[in-house]
Amino acid sequence: MRCTLLSTTLLLTLLTLLLTGCSDNSQQGIEENPTPPSFGSAVDPALLTNAGYSETLRKYYNCLVAENHMKWAIVQPAEGNFSFTEADKIVNFARTYGMKMRGHALLWHLQVPDWVTAKPAADLDTVLKTHIDTVVGRYKGEIFAWDVANEIIMCADTGLRNRTLSASDPDYSPWSLNASDDSMIRKAFIYAHAADPEARLFLNDNNNYDGGELVYPGWNKLQSDLLYSFIRKWKEDGIPIHGVGMQLHLVEGYPPDYSLIEADIIRYGNLGLEIHFTEVDVRIKEPVTPQKLQNQAAIYRELARLAAKHPRTVRAFITWGLTDKHSWIPLFFTGFGHALPFDENYDPKECYQAIKETIAVPYRP
Repeated sequence: MRCTLLSTTLLLTLLTLLLTGCSDNSQQGIEENPTPPSFGSAVDPALLTNAGYSETLRKYYNCLVAENHMKWAIVQPAEGNFSFTEADKIVNFARTYGMKMRGHALLWHLQVPDWVTAKPAADLDTVLKTHIDTVVGRYKGEIFAWDVANEIIMCADTGLRNRTLSASDPDYSPWSLNASDDSMIRKAFIYAHAADPEARLFLNDNNNYDGGELVYPGWNKLQSDLLYSFIRKWKEDGIPIHGVGMQLHLVEGYPPDYSLIEADIIRYGNLGLEIHFTEVDVRIKEPVTPQKLQNQAAIYRELARLAAKHPRTVRAFITWGLTDKHSWIPLFFTGFGHALPFDENYDPKECYQAIKETIAVPYRP
């Protein structure tokens, strides 16, 4: 009888472990969460008076992020001279239509005014705190998530972008003394949390994935692991970070390593962090063909599939713009375009349908 009871107890214990293992945050299977991820777009406030642009936002999106107008060079172009006119237009639009609002970005190596980079390193702590106190404090309770630090990892080496490099080097940043100095990044999170304790705070980066055009063999994994090592240490040290932004600027014909993306979703989820897909676009090289549009849709579909598979962790799917009529891609990548879910006439493309068929997206008639 005792053996029978022991066997029964053992079986029940094993069954409990199996069931728990299938549903915990290890995320090996499909997670259950009734709330779909936010579906958002980067926004140019100058276009909000355009009927096609604003109506597409209103109908199809429930989350907005300022494409440029919360970056340092626009918000504080001269020391102590803050300008929020354009940023306020986006926040007011989001408020009017009951949309969430993301903030982007508080610490970045680009679009930093000359007066900041001219400061000695010893003065940057006060400069950074004043900026974050003012910007985050202004939108306290309005912005649910901030990209606190953006693109901190070097492109061509391992380590943080830093000020030991020439100012003309693409990896120059005023915010780190050397490739391992993360002290100012840590402070940025601490200051942002103090300014708005309810906001979700993110590290946003583009160096953890690539659309297949690798310059350095194995670069994806090196950059991904380096970023993870910093973030894990911050969590261990009690730095208030709540999530990681995966930018995902991709290229038709060069699909990313989806297994690497999913592996990071899982390991960041196991740290208790959220994932936001923050700047998704899939550019196409001219000329556009039906096959290229299908290939583009397949990439969008696979990203949406990952979001659907890990809904407790992937809490936002943001495209870096909404329409091919107004996109940063042709300005930065000659001969490329057509990267976004809506065409030049604001009609949904095949890639939008791929997202819609895979995750729940908003629609307001």
